Amino acid sequence: VRKYKKVRKYIDEDNQISARELLSEMSDSGAVNLYENAYLNLAKFIYELKYGDQLKQIKYLNMALSYERYAKDNRSVKYLPAENILSLRRKLFQLQLDMQYYAEAVEIFHIFESVDDRVAIDAFGETYRKIRDYQMNDSAYSISSELDSNGSWGIELFKDEFYIDVIGGKLEELKLRCTGKYVFFAYKVDAQYKLPKSWGECYLQVLGVEGSQFNLVQL
Repeated sequence: VRKYKKVRKYIDEDNQISARELLSEMSDSGAVNLYENAYLNLAKFIYELKYGDQLKQIKYLNMALSYERYAKDNRSVKYLPAENILSLRRKLFQLQLDMQYYAEAVEIFHIFESVDDRVAIDAFGETYRKIRDYQMNDSAYSISSELDSNGSWGIELFKDEFYIDVIGGKLEELKLRCTGKYVFFAYKVDAQYKLPKSWGECYLQVLGVEGSQFNLVQL
């Protein structure tokens, strides 16, 4: 927590070099428990919020909040400051909307409902209803992304039909982790996939060469 506060101080002072060096030191040391892991990822999120991109913001904020999934008050918070939980969760919802991570946004809205976060429900209720309608119609939408340093990228699928257009690089494999099925297969150019309803909700992982760029089109 002391190091987390120091990172925040560096960021507030716009001292990016010192903040990056301390974050690197924290990452190299590693988190020895869930408490440290929560603060390490919160520090990384705050750094990316100032200097990075939205994909990394989503990644680290998701990880920081993963142990506070349904926390709504001081009695249910495990690691992070209670006063920050609701605002951080609302921020995650907004980031997911911005990046068109609609399935994840729907899941967060259900958490708003489960913890009775009336501020978020009132603020985002109409948006939630619109994206649920969007899920059921025939409109297609595209998400542009690229594989990370591990040659991987993933997303919760919002619709049951999709295809992938490669812009640059090479994709090698697709993995689908569904509530009712787990499958993996080689990526094929121009292939379009329709998922059976019986598979349930699915997480798509795309694997290939680091930095490969592509569009995921869901319809």
